[in-house]
Amino acid sequence: MNQLKLLMAIAQIQFSVANINCFQKFEEDNVSFCSCDPAIEDRSWSTFSFLEALMLCSMRCSQTASCVAYNFFNATNQCQLFNQTLNKFSVVSGCQYYAKNDK
Repeated sequence: MNQLKLLMAIAQIQFSVANINCFQKFEEDNVSFCSCDPAIEDRSWSTFSFLEALMLCSMRCSQTASCVAYNFFNATNQCQLFNQTLNKFSVVSGCQYYAKNDK
């Protein structure tokens, strides 16, 4: 089994069995926002498809104890993790901010 299939299988098990925090897009009136604050981690999954990279970004944030939100850039599959509630947002083409839902 290749690495991606293994990651996808692990993610599916974690999302269906474990109690993992869900994330919600920050948008208003169909306008998506992106955080402008410094990230605690910045990485790109350029060898993966958009959906695979988005899942990996969400999974990385879920598995990082201090992570509360992330930016995801569609064109480059770039993922930025954040460890605090953020207040500086902007409309950035191709970028979407996701924050953990409060339970």
